[in-house]
Amino acid sequence: VSSHYVIDETGATHPIEAVSAHQPLEGIVNPASAHADVERSVVAAVLAHPQLLDELDTTITHHDFTQRGARLVYRAVRHLHDKGDIPDLISLAAFLEQHKQLDAAGDFMLTLEVGASPEDVRLVKQHAQLVRERALLRRDVRGRQRQPRRRQQGQHNHA
Repeated sequence: VSSHYVIDETGATHPIEAVSAHQPLEGIVNPASAHADVERSVVAAVLAHPQLLDELDTTITHHDFTQRGARLVYRAVRHLHDKGDIPDLISLAAFLEQHKQLDAAGDFMLTLEVGASPEDVRLVKQHAQLVRERALLRRDVRGRQRQPRRRQQGQHNHA
């Protein structure tokens, strides 16, 4: 199993084996790093353009993010937006501090200081879908991991 992937122009990842040998090496990335970048891209885009939250409302929730900082920040941006406030780094930091979550979100917050690129905004729906698909995959894997334990427990109960 390959641990290196290439991200195409839509943000989708492909195992290195599926890429032509003529493809430049600078497109090779670690999948965890690539997914972290996708999560940062979604959060940066909604922070820069909170109206995007309305478009993503049925696509993702804060539970879909793998990084704790991304979950905390996305939930805070959503909360501020739903209250009618305009989320920015200062109001976001104040909200997280008030809820004793600023330290937990701190490293992720630093990545947001760069802001959202035009590409982050343009691809926000595709990136949000990738975040959601990865979350569903994680839940499926966890469910499959629990099934053998349940079967084993059931066999011990019948013995």
